Amino acid sequence: MKRLFFFFTLILTTLFTTMGWATDWYVRPAGGNYGNEDGTSYENAWDGSAVWASIQPGDTLWICGTHTSEFGINDSGTADAYITVRGDYPGDPGVIDVNFSANQAIWIGSRSYIVLDSLTVKNANIHGLHINGCSHILVRNIEAYNNKRSGITVANSSTNVSLVNCHTHDNGEQGHLCQGINLTDSSSNITVKNCLSHNNGNFTDTDGRGINLSNVSYVTIENSRFYSDGQGRDGPGCGIEIYDADHITVKYCTVWNEKDAIEARGNDPETNPNSSDYLEVYYCLFYNVGRGVLYGEYPVDGGQECEYGKFYNNTIYGGSGFLVYSPNNDMRNNLIYVDTSDSQGIKFEYMTLADIDTCTEDYNYVYYVDGSWYIISNASDDSWHGYYTPSAWHTDYPSMAANDFVGDLKFTSNYHLSRNSPCIDAGTKLNIHDSSWQDLDGNRVRYGTAPDIGCYEYHSWALGRWGCMPWAGADYKVQWAPYT
Repeated sequence: MKRLFFFFTLILTTLFTTMGWATDWYVRPAGGNYGNEDGTSYENAWDGSAVWASIQPGDTLWICGTHTSEFGINDSGTADAYITVRGDYPGDPGVIDVNFSANQAIWIGSRSYIVLDSLTVKNANIHGLHINGCSHILVRNIEAYNNKRSGITVANSSTNVSLVNCHTHDNGEQGHLCQGINLTDSSSNITVKNCLSHNNGNFTDTDGRGINLSNVSYVTIENSRFYSDGQGRDGPGCGIEIYDADHITVKYCTVWNEKDAIEARGNDPETNPNSSDYLEVYYCLFYNVGRGVLYGEYPVDGGQECEYGKFYNNTIYGGSGFLVYSPNNDMRNNLIYVDTSDSQGIKFEYMTLADIDTCTEDYNYVYYVDGSWYIISNASDDSWHGYYTPSAWHTDYPSMAANDFVGDLKFTSNYHLSRNSPCIDAGTKLNIHDSSWQDLDGNRVRYGTAPDIGCYEYHSWALGRWGCMPWAGADYKVQWAPYT
């Protein structure tokens, strides 16, 4: 009997030691009177600052009320037991408002396996939330505003960081470059998903960005929206700015009221010969923008070429579509509505004819007004070689744009295709069109004879094209068929 009791005691001791018990801890604003203030409950919360020596991997720290000093995350979790810091305590939401007394509202430095959830960070001298040299950080449901440089910054070789359902807005200060989200300093493997960023850098002498990517790699921006940034210095700013960053994927995003939806440039080729390569942009909508995508840099300014970009199934309304300075780029299945004169659907500039020939530009549909151009290129020798009308194909480009279209796009006021649009089934199958691919609405891309052009796949029961019917009941069986 004693041996049996000893055996069970040993098992329980081992389990408790290796697994532990997850504990909830509570911290409330300084200067309160919170019972015995041991942090074990809301009524007995820590006064002003957390006692990190008590917080173990797997525990949850509740930040309750409005705190007016910088809040630091001073411990790490483990791969199977993250530390969670959250601010959605019922009736007493967590807010870090430093009132410009600190450089950041929340600081996470050299920590790992942290979840930061449902907090508001504001009024910091530099960053609302600063993640510096960290790994395996999940940030979700954070609102960051009125910080002088950025709402959220991920820096200093941070890796495996996810920003989900975050809202960054109205960040910036007179005379400085500002952004809602800032990813920088050799950070990598970052996901930005379901985020909203807008009205950053709206001062008379300020440049604003919805999101800035500088010297980072392997970043995915998905299902996110950016609008009305940098309305001060030179008018609208940039939704997504990419500088010296490679292997960036932007998909299912919407950008509007910006000078450029996406601006991707390289660095000095002598110091970083591979900067800003491998940008992929799929199923995005850009409207009321001066330009959809700028890819590359003026060679005369010492800029670095940006190569191996892929731009598929995007819809661009307003201004110019693509401005490309570099070889080896691929643009297909894009719908472009050029609504201003002296603009271009697609423009190659400062490229040799040999470099232009390395680009794939096909199955795009362009509408252009009088005075604008369909495709035009200014070669590196300053001679012009351009398509001014769809019937005037230049002999220098015998293989380019063989399946392009120019004319009335016939789409609706919300940029979807109308039932008689020539863009329906007019695209070409690409390596993104597998069985799991969706359009910007979240519907599976359904195929007739080919994918549609643009970011929205047309759906019509009357035409016999199967897909997600908005009126279908919960038990309705959706049918669709990929290519064979």
